[in-house]
Amino acid sequence: MNAHWQGYSRLQIGDGGKPCVQVAGWLEWGVAPGALFAPDNGSGSSLHCVMPAEQQKESGDASDEAEDDSEDPVRLRYDVRRQRLSVRIDASLMSPSRGYVPPSRLDDGIPAVWLDYQVKAAQNNGAMFAGVERRTTLFGTFNLGANAGPWRIRSSHIYSRYTDGKPEWEHIDAYAQRDIARWRGRLRVGEGYTDNLLFDSMPYTAMPLVVHGKVWKYAFDVGAFHFTPYRRKKAQTLGSGLIHLRRRVEETCGDCRTATTNESHYTNGAFAAQEDLYCEI
Repeated sequence: MNAHWQGYSRLQIGDGGKPCVQVAGWLEWGVAPGALFAPDNGSGSSLHCVMPAEQQKESGDASDEAEDDSEDPVRLRYDVRRQRLSVRIDASLMSPSRGYVPPSRLDDGIPAVWLDYQVKAAQNNGAMFAGVERRTTLFGTFNLGANAGPWRIRSSHIYSRYTDGKPEWEHIDAYAQRDIARWRGRLRVGEGYTDNLLFDSMPYTAMPLVVHGKVWKYAFDVGAFHFTPYRRKKAQTLGSGLIHLRRRVEETCGDCRTATTNESHYTNGAFAAQEDLYCEI
């Protein structure tokens, strides 16, 4: 897709050897949701094959007549031997929030059970401590987890053992949580800790439901949710590249200037990163 690898897709090949792409496929590849789609009669398939189409322009303009002689906005080339489809789409038909995945195409993942652990051991010799010449310390953290459908079950524990004491297990937390994509929220059942933005963190046992709406768009900056893609642009030429964004965070990169942001906006029922790109070479 415009010289960028998009992964593997299942396509229907028509009688004429031309691939058939439906609306869902074009949207997955980054075509703007508001783009127009025209039936692709040349695919030779009974499925609903479509092609992105430009909006109709008003007649009577000399510049429009010159543009009519240009190449098609969408060009397909299918390599039968390599089973590879190359697509070239005009930038005006692409979505500015490329990389966004609509919630309807997200799944719950696969069921899994896992254990994440970290163990550290230390031994000191020759230092007299409580009448012991050799002291051994053992410390470990264990994170247990399971994924069952949309639910994520987590439990954390700490193990510590010293020469002059008994082994100790410390329970940190245990909870089950799930994301509710339709509400752009998260439901958590069990133990947790409050944030320490204003006051000290405190443990709690509850069932909080946090929902992010249009008014709370800046809540994405704290990284609590990941419904908005992180956008980053870099200019990698000898010229000067400048990216203007709503909330600019600039860095220097050789002869180039780059800017990154996490700001999001609400359009078409979904959150998407917003950016305006200006580049002078």
